[in-house]
Amino acid sequence: MDLNDSVVVNLKHWYNMARNLCVEHWNHVKLVLKYVVILFLGMCIVLRYMSSSATSHTQTSGTIRNVGTRRNAKTMRNIGGFTTQYDTTSSILTEEEAQSAVEATEYYRQQVRMNKEGLRIIYNRVPKCGSRSVLKVFMRLAEMGGFSWNHSPNVAQLRMTTEQQVVQVDAIYKIQAPMIFDRHMYFINFTEFTGMQNPLYINVVRDPLEQYQSMYYYLRLQAKKKDELFTEEERKMSLDECISRGYTGGYTTGHDRCGDDYITYIIPFFCGHSDSCRVPGHASLQTAKHHVTKYYATIGLLEDLPNFFRTLEYVFPAQFATAQHIYQTYSKRSKMKKGMETKGKIKPKESTIKTLLQKLKYEIDFYNFVKQRFYHVLQHINRNSNRTNT
Repeated sequence: MDLNDSVVVNLKHWYNMARNLCVEHWNHVKLVLKYVVILFLGMCIVLRYMSSSATSHTQTSGTIRNVGTRRNAKTMRNIGGFTTQYDTTSSILTEEEAQSAVEATEYYRQQVRMNKEGLRIIYNRVPKCGSRSVLKVFMRLAEMGGFSWNHSPNVAQLRMTTEQQVVQVDAIYKIQAPMIFDRHMYFINFTEFTGMQNPLYINVVRDPLEQYQSMYYYLRLQAKKKDELFTEEERKMSLDECISRGYTGGYTTGHDRCGDDYITYIIPFFCGHSDSCRVPGHASLQTAKHHVTKYYATIGLLEDLPNFFRTLEYVFPAQFATAQHIYQTYSKRSKMKKGMETKGKIKPKESTIKTLLQKLKYEIDFYNFVKQRFYHVLQHINRNSNRTNT
């Protein structure tokens, strides 16, 4: 027998031994293989869950990592192709403020559960902050039942006299609950006129720089009364040119053809109808923040509407159970953007942006305050959802 034959014989011998062992102990082999497969699948599930949690944390917590601190925070914004920094230090939430936002969300959620039939929601929508996209979803939800949707065609009168506020409050309380009422109007404190509990307010805001530019070009190029508001020269004037000519002044000084005379700011919608709320300033900023913490169930961001509807589903589960699905369906069909984007916008120069950053400093402070509350509450919602799923 040569070397090759010897190798073949040995291989056959070991093969037969291995086969015999497998046959004799097949049940044990199957059990070991079963546990190996189970262990492998378990590790895959754990790794996938850890990856999902890390992604969710990154998406929802990036803007609130500094909650409770007072660092020299800077927010980077890419406006019209220019990357610009503005200071967010003054609007960083304290730990107490962040926790208060979570507690308020849970309080409103409990109140909604206890008062489903008497629920009244007011959406005092801010112009150029995606309200038409939101209303498309509300309209569909109303068609499906659960609440009535009541839309006010009054878009011109944002600020009301005391008598007009009384009339508006009375009209809203005459609508059968559960209901949603929407109108472009400043915040109304119902208890001042009725002594009754305020309805739950909701809203959506937008980066003030983006909202300002969108409003500027919309008024000149798309608004029905554009010919009455502006001369032909002014309608064709870019925001850069308007500001460079010195047509813009402060909030309360000068004749402001680029802003205050026509631009609709965000803060008054949350501050109210008093004289001190007419233009953004320190007093109106503080009042607006107070109203947000006390009367608003949630305020979303135009830049993140999917999570706004997610928050609505959490706070109002019976009324908004399918809001995310409806929004995603409309978005995929491109129904959301049709006719809703402001046309004719021109990318602003960096010098224009710097001017607006100073002009809109109170608006930016308020926006960052709302944004941090929103994402802190969203983190809380995600944690609760993870606990429920596990």
